[in-house]
This record gives sequence, C-alpha cells and structure tokens, in this order.
Amino acid sequence: MPNKKRKPIAILTADMHIRSDTPICRTDNLVDVQFEKLRFIFELSNKLNVPILCAGDIGDKHQWKNWLLCRFIELVFDINLSNSIFAIPGQHDLPQHSLELWKKAGIGVLHEARVIDVLGVDGQNKLSGDNFSIYPFPYGVDMRSFDLGESDKPCIAMTHQFVIESVAENKWQESYSKAKALLKKYPCYDVILSGDNHKPFVVEYEGRKLVNPGSMMRTTAAQIKHKPRVYILYDDMSVEAKFIPIEDGVVVRDHIVEVDNERDERIDSYVKKLKEEYEMGFSYEDNMKIAIIEEKVGPDVEKIIWECIGGEA
Repeated sequence: MPNKKRKPIAILTADMHIRSDTPICRTDNLVDVQFEKLRFIFELSNKLNVPILCAGDIGDKHQWKNWLLCRFIELVFDINLSNSIFAIPGQHDLPQHSLELWKKAGIGVLHEARVIDVLGVDGQNKLSGDNFSIYPFPYGVDMRSFDLGESDKPCIAMTHQFVIESVAENKWQESYSKAKALLKKYPCYDVILSGDNHKPFVVEYEGRKLVNPGSMMRTTAAQIKHKPRVYILYDDMSVEAKFIPIEDGVVVRDHIVEVDNERDERIDSYVKKLKEEYEMGFSYEDNMKIAIIEEKVGPDVEKIIWECIGGEA
C-alpha cells in the first residue's frame, strides 16, 4: 500500500526585521529587497494554501515609519494573501521591550489592520486551528507545559528566546537555552518554533523538532555566507527548508577594512604625537595625565589606561 502523501500545514519563519534603512554592509537597496523576500514568502503561502507562523521580530524597531507600514499592508493586499500571518512579539517589536505596550508598536497597527494576528498578548495562551494548536510565548514570557489531554492535533510552541543548536556552538553563551534541552523539557509540543538567533538550524529529539529559521535578511558583514530560508511544516511533522532567493555580491566587508585602517592611522598618529610633544623628564604617570587632559580622553578609556599601566588617576 503506497505511503500517504504528506500535506503542508504551515510556513515557519522568524526575525524578518523589516526596516526603513539600508545597513552599511549592503550595496543594494535593502528596503526594496526585503519586500521582494516578503513577496516570495507570501506567494509561497498562497501556493501551498497554508498560514505563516513568525516567531518574533517582524520589525527591526518597535516604531515603523508610516510609509513602511503602508507598504507592508499594500503588499498583503496586492498578493491577496489568503491565509493568516500568526506572529508573537520579539524584543525588537516592543516599546521598552514591554509586552504590555505591544499595541503602541508597529505590530499593533498591523494587527488592527488585520494583516497579521499577534499571539500571546492580552492573556491569550492558545490558538486552535484546523491542522494544529499554537501555544505562544512572546519575548519575556517563559515557556511552560500545558495539559494537552488526548489532542489529535499537532501542538506547536512559538517562543522568542535565544536558542543555540548545541553547547559547542557557543561555549560562552551558557545562559542561553539549548535546543535539545527544550525538547526534553517540553515533551508536550510536537514542534517548537524559536526566534531571536539569526542562525538557522533544526534539532530533533524523539521524533519532535525545534526549528529556528534564522533571519530573513543579511544585515551584517558576518552574514555573507548566510542563506535565508523558511521551513515548510508538513502534517507528519517533517520540515523542509525552502531557500529565499538572494543575489551574490550585495553583502560586503569593505567598510570593516576601512574602519580598521582608519583606526590604525589614528593610533599611529596619536603615538607619534605623544613622542613629539611629551618629554619623559619626570614620571610616566604625570606625562600620561597631561596627555589624557589635552587629548580629552573619555572617563571609560582613562580607566582602562590606568588599569593597564597600574597607576591611579
């Protein structure tokens, strides 16, 4: 008997970081490009006839410019998006990182305009759909277990917290949650969708999965090799990465080299000036005090200087 063909039930994404400016590492117009990426995701949603689940940080800042909000809304209506966008707030979405203020943010406007559904706010802790149930945990809200009973629907937890793939990934980030540890701690969820970590990965434990889609855009020089993607979730709880088209050569590191060169030149100039203008006739500390005063060195830098040479201000 042939295997039953799996059916897509959702698109999993996070960290869209919609913004109104272009970072220095981009040589193109990121504002336009990000809407091309959104169009790709929205059209995929229509093609598969499934909703979009976003685990936080739709916006790069909590306040959106009016024209940016309009452009997002216009895109949703232009594509005639036939399924919902379910999103939880991330810290970038919230004024003062406060969940209570979500209505005053850009996501609040998008929610009122009925182009996204913000979950996990105003006491809401569950959303039941035809194909699955969602348990939302926005930024600042700890995950917890629920008595799911004998539910025949898959249960998806959406959380915005920094989850790492493994301890070896970042040994210095011991305070962050580990993917497998979350799967072990919360066996009630078939899938945990996490946002905040911009690195994409999928971790599986006893048939259940944690999916961290990573960022939709490449906004730093460190992301030159990053391949933005969404994940298609199927009714058998399998997932498939769907890569978002990108253009090569639009993320550069030239500005970093320039900054390094400028910094080296400033240091050389400063050292040369010290050699030329300050005679070491009395004490090194006295000369350093004079240099600090005349060069208007800030208090934080001054503190580091004295710590390095063992003197006192």
